[in-house]
Amino acid sequence: MATENTLEAFRAAQAIGYCYIEVDVQLTRDNVVVVFHDSTLNRLAGRPDYISDLTWAEIKDIELRGGGTIPRLDEVLEQFPDLKFNIDPKTSRAVSPLASILQNTESVDRVCIGSFSSSRVRAMQRLVGPRLCTSPGWSAIPWVLVRAILAPRRPSRYACVQIPNILRARRLAKWFVQRVQQAGLQVHLWTPNTEQELQQAISIGVDGIITDEIELLQRVLESKPITSSK
Repeated sequence: MATENTLEAFRAAQAIGYCYIEVDVQLTRDNVVVVFHDSTLNRLAGRPDYISDLTWAEIKDIELRGGGTIPRLDEVLEQFPDLKFNIDPKTSRAVSPLASILQNTESVDRVCIGSFSSSRVRAMQRLVGPRLCTSPGWSAIPWVLVRAILAPRRPSRYACVQIPNILRARRLAKWFVQRVQQAGLQVHLWTPNTEQELQQAISIGVDGIITDEIELLQRVLESKPITSSK
């Protein structure tokens, strides 16, 4: 499998049938939004440099350990017009340039924004408007759940709730999924990476799974029909 967050990885995922891709974005020193998870190049390129300290010209030709290079977000959106993207802005500096790219490339309707940071999500909502799909930041999730319980028919400013893997507490997870879905929101789970976790995620009725093991997920989905226990 290709290196994460590269053009090669997106082509590989698309080739086996996926149409939803989760990516992370950082901002270079000269304000270019690049698709990369870490704040530094250490893990994937063996260099201590911070993305925010380098210009795009300095970054664009760096070879990653698993192959490939770091792409610009606008390049990704243009090269994969049929894919939909879940985007996590890893820094607050990236928010405004990210909003501009989504509008300039007319990609708002095929993007969802998710982040630990509630302030980044709210900033994206303000900059892009209500058409943008968003998931609440970590601090806002309890309030979304309370609202789902007390006022399930009241429109939400969010389209989905993206949560970490809570499958060890299966009954609680199932209850959470049902409550949120009853309020009209989707539930996306990250990051189940084993066959058992993927089976469990499907069985509790989540709407989306964010996983590093896309080939394993494909095998799980194709192996046999799985009945949801919603």
